[in-house]
Amino acid sequence: MGLDYDVRPGREEMFETAFRATVARLAEVPGHLRTRLYRDLDRPGSYLLCSEWADAAALAGFLRSAAFAAVTQWGRGVLAGPPRHQLLGAEP
Repeated sequence: MGLDYDVRPGREEMFETAFRATVARLAEVPGHLRTRLYRDLDRPGSYLLCSEWADAAALAGFLRSAAFAAVTQWGRGVLAGPPRHQLLGAEP
C-alpha cells in the first residue's frame, strides 16, 4: 500500500517522529511485513509511505482497527489534507 502525505509547513519533524512510533507499533500487527517513509526532495513537506503486508486480508484488518482510526485522527492536525492511497500489488 502506498500513501502520499502533504504535511503542514513546520510540522515535518512532528510527522516524522509520529511515523517512527507508528512503525514500532506496526511491527506487532499480524501480517505487517515492513513500512518505509520517503521524503520528496523537490517538494518540502511531501512524503510517500510504502507499507508491505503478507496479504490483502491482513491489510484490510489493520484498516478496520482502532489503531488505524487513532492514527487517522491524529494526522488531521499535522497534514495539509487527507492522504492519497494506492494499492500496489506484486505480479505472480
